[in-house]
Amino acid sequence: MKATESLDRDHRVIETVMPAIERMAEMAQEGVLAELEHPGRVIDFLREFVDAYHHGKEEQHLFPAMEKRGVPRDRGLIMDLLREHGQGRRLVRAMSKSLRAAESDVDAARDLSDRAREYLHLIRAHIAKEDSQLWPLAESVLTPEDDARLADSYAQVEAATLGAHGLARYRETAAELVTLG
Repeated sequence: MKATESLDRDHRVIETVMPAIERMAEMAQEGVLAELEHPGRVIDFLREFVDAYHHGKEEQHLFPAMEKRGVPRDRGLIMDLLREHGQGRRLVRAMSKSLRAAESDVDAARDLSDRAREYLHLIRAHIAKEDSQLWPLAESVLTPEDDARLADSYAQVEAATLGAHGLARYRETAAELVTLG
């Protein structure tokens, strides 16, 4: 399996959660966030699946493997993606902080809505960039041996971040989040 196939599957899981993020933003904007069942699960998903697991695979394994094959990390595409990962982390932290205060603070609810919409804009563009630019670049420089090593490394990241059967559990969580409301 190519190293990019696992990451691409992650993208499809992340995309299933986007409607839940949109709903959280809408309900926060309307001041009815309390009606949303478990909004904290959305934030947890973004922290654990998107950042720790998916971005962890890229930052700890894919990007270093590509760097060994001559793709610079300190400029260009990988630098841009790393910057976007950091921006996503900041937005998730801001959403989490706003969520804690949003039920009793209208300004916090509006901030949650704004940060959630900003995150959606960022993650959609980020996924599109990886799908259209990173995957072809990675596939052009990585060897079959690199792909095999990366598959093993990705399994280690899964075990460390999501736990036993974690990937299946998070796919189920993603499907559940879409139905919350």
